[in-house]
Amino acid sequence: MQYEQAKEGVSALNRLLPRLNLLADDTLADRVDEIQERLDEAQEAARFIQQYGNQLAKLEPIVSVLQSDPEQFEQLKEDYAYAQQTQRDARQQAFALAEVVQRRAHFSYSDSAEMLSGNSDLNEKLRQRLEQAESERSRARDAMRAHAAQLSQYNQVLASLKSSYDTKKELLNDLYKELQDIGVRADAGAEERARARRDELHMQLSNNRSRRNQLEKALTFCEAEMDNLTRKLRKLERDYCEMREQVVTAKAGWCAVMRLVKDNGVERRLHRRELAYLSADELRSMSDKALGALRLAVADNEHLRDVLRISEDPKRPERKIQFFVAVYQHLRERIRQDIIRTDDPVEAIEQMEIELSRLTEELTNREQKLAISSRSVANIIRKTIQREQNRIRMLNQGLQSVSFGQVNSVRLNVNVRETHSMLLDVLSEQHEQHQDLFNSNRLTFSEALAKLYQRLNPQIDMGAAHAANHR
Repeated sequence: MQYEQAKEGVSALNRLLPRLNLLADDTLADRVDEIQERLDEAQEAARFIQQYGNQLAKLEPIVSVLQSDPEQFEQLKEDYAYAQQTQRDARQQAFALAEVVQRRAHFSYSDSAEMLSGNSDLNEKLRQRLEQAESERSRARDAMRAHAAQLSQYNQVLASLKSSYDTKKELLNDLYKELQDIGVRADAGAEERARARRDELHMQLSNNRSRRNQLEKALTFCEAEMDNLTRKLRKLERDYCEMREQVVTAKAGWCAVMRLVKDNGVERRLHRRELAYLSADELRSMSDKALGALRLAVADNEHLRDVLRISEDPKRPERKIQFFVAVYQHLRERIRQDIIRTDDPVEAIEQMEIELSRLTEELTNREQKLAISSRSVANIIRKTIQREQNRIRMLNQGLQSVSFGQVNSVRLNVNVRETHSMLLDVLSEQHEQHQDLFNSNRLTFSEALAKLYQRLNPQIDMGAAHAANHR
């Protein structure tokens, strides 16, 4: 174990030997901090460039201007203004020098000496002409001033006339435009057309007034109709809210019915295919008929009567399902499992009806097999009566020795009732007259015998128990 640890230590030392100079460096932590700061600055710069790269690209051409000190802006502005002023002065001086150069030929005075030494007469004439020219100039100046004053007056009159002309021309143009707008032509027939136009406008005005009255009446009718429609709409909204509440209530009742049906296992009876094609009235009629039949069937059961009474609430139709479920459970609890192999009461009733019809048919067949002729029955009954009479005679022989008190002996007398003897005579001698009773497939022999007894004794009103006894 120590060897393994030593081996691991040697391998660790071998890995540290190439970095021994770094471990010996005392400034390594400072360098790491410096590099970390530079890395943070670089990341910050990268984020800044990524965020403002487009703006920096636009500012790059004027970076030299942006590098200047903002405090020197006023000085630069003054220098720029001074440079512009110097440029303007230089341009003016250059223009003046160009003018002087162009007029240099006029500054030559080489002929001035000859003029001074010229003829004095010529100078006198020139002086006279100069005076004359000055006088003419003064007259012309006065005339010019008079003409200028007159011209200014004429100009004022012209301006006023021109303004009046422009105003009247503008008014005339407006009048022409109005005439064109209303379709009037200024000619000889304009007055006649104006009268016709006036009559037409009066007619249109009367038509418009009548139309306005009609529209006002229509508007009043529409407002009344709108009020009626608004009331109908409000009524429909109320009806819709009520129907919506009824639908919500019906849905809630249906959900409750579905839960009740699923909990009690009668969902198969509710989702019958033939019920899906019946209308609401047909389903309601079927439900009412079923309730009417069940009302008589549950008359002796207090619990089912209470459930039936609760289910008659028209606002809670789901309680009818509760009543049907209660009847269903009541019938399910009373199914004879030793006879019927099912848990469904409806199927049990159907099977019982099938079994009842089968047993009835079997009983009929057995009665037909066991049936005998009426004469044989009469003979059998007579033999039975004779046998019983013999037994009673033997009993009387034993009772002759019985005495008590003032009674010396006891004797039993046997008499056949007249109705029974008549029945026996008919069975033995007149059976052909009543053969329709015994040949009928709808009546068993016992029922035919009871019918015969009733036919022979119509005055006797006997019930089922009495008829059974006589059979």
